[in-house]
Amino acid sequence: MDDASFASLALRLVLSLGVVLALMLGAAAVVKRKGLGRGFGGGKHAAMEVLARQPLSRNASLAVVRVGDRALIVGVTEQSVTLIDEADGEAFLPAPAVTPGDARTALPSGGEDDRSGPTWTALVDALREKTVRRS
Repeated sequence: MDDASFASLALRLVLSLGVVLALMLGAAAVVKRKGLGRGFGGGKHAAMEVLARQPLSRNASLAVVRVGDRALIVGVTEQSVTLIDEADGEAFLPAPAVTPGDARTALPSGGEDDRSGPTWTALVDALREKTVRRS
């Protein structure tokens, strides 16, 4: 192979690589501008978000996943993800932030824990009842 054909081949390779990179950057800019990748980023506007997760064993856990306006309770193992139930999405909203100036305490003034709403223990117990194999 002579030097002229090698130089033209190298130039062609560099130009082709430049065109491919320019196309990739252009496509990324279009996707970013249109907001098409938002559902996968896990950001504020994500289409799917893990609200809570509770490990049950080394290889299994329960998760509450928000998909759109629905809250799904799923069982997660190494081999599969199984839909267990659908829950009220509002029950898993984050608690309001407490600022240092708030006069709130962890327990009401009576000293008893009268929190209403589902707790993880109650949720796990209810799901355990639904999934027990009965002969």
